[in-house]
Amino acid sequence: MMEKLVMIDKKFLSIINHTMSNPVLDFVMPIISNPLAWIPFSIIVLTYGLIKGGKKFRYALLISFISVSLSDIICARILKPSIKRVRPSHVIENVIVRGKKGGKYGFPSSHASNVTALSYPFYRFYRWAGLPLSFVVFLVCFSRVYLGVHYPLDVVGGILVGMLIAMGITYIVEKRLLKGGGDVWKMKNQKRF
Repeated sequence: MMEKLVMIDKKFLSIINHTMSNPVLDFVMPIISNPLAWIPFSIIVLTYGLIKGGKKFRYALLISFISVSLSDIICARILKPSIKRVRPSHVIENVIVRGKKGGKYGFPSSHASNVTALSYPFYRFYRWAGLPLSFVVFLVCFSRVYLGVHYPLDVVGGILVGMLIAMGITYIVEKRLLKGGGDVWKMKNQKRF
């Protein structure tokens, strides 16, 4: 069973990394995968949200910050060194590595976990943001496989880790810190953007 799963994982890696290879994606995917490239967009959203978003936005921001911090620590310092799944960029000869090879271990993907942990609280507060946020998560995850630094299951694992962490932090904030009394998701008189 496990051998078949690994074989399927490698097949999808080959499709994304080789078959879909083209000059446009070769240019765009390293940008999407680079967290620094998202800073201008993040500053715009953050500024607008802090001005127009009210308490709801601040709760989403707090949950996202805590979730991403935990996600990064859990993936990079606990799960990757424990699971020790070597990245394709380190073990597959014909993988096309576009940019840096990354650290030795790749499961779960920290990029996938972090972008999911960042996105989930905003989806919970602003349901309309679900589709655009899902698209961003997809782009970041796809870029990691396209660049040859992760297997598809690395990013799936990262998505699951990020989602579980963000859901847990969201639960704690809503049920414990707000003592179950304030339904943050349906706050009245809050500005929507």
